[in-house]
Amino acid sequence: LHAGSDSEELRELQALLKDDLTLVEKMHVRKSIEQHKLGRNRTVFKEIRVVGATCAACPFQCMNNLSFPLVLLDECSQITEPVSLLPIA
Repeated sequence: LHAGSDSEELRELQALLKDDLTLVEKMHVRKSIEQHKLGRNRTVFKEIRVVGATCAACPFQCMNNLSFPLVLLDECSQITEPVSLLPIA
């Protein structure tokens, strides 16, 4: 899953198809594009039990309106205290 906006994600995936990829890699990129178009990426966060994200990724669109019963902060030596509040905001 991608942390940016929906249109940004789609542009990046389509740009990947122009790169020098193996057939298997292209198949995975095409599958990601199809899932994106079907709106599947947004629902994945609601279905999975564990989500890993950086504090910086927490305000991104794909994380909007999601809540989790438990948040583990594994960046405490690398961030300031105000940034550590992003995962629980």
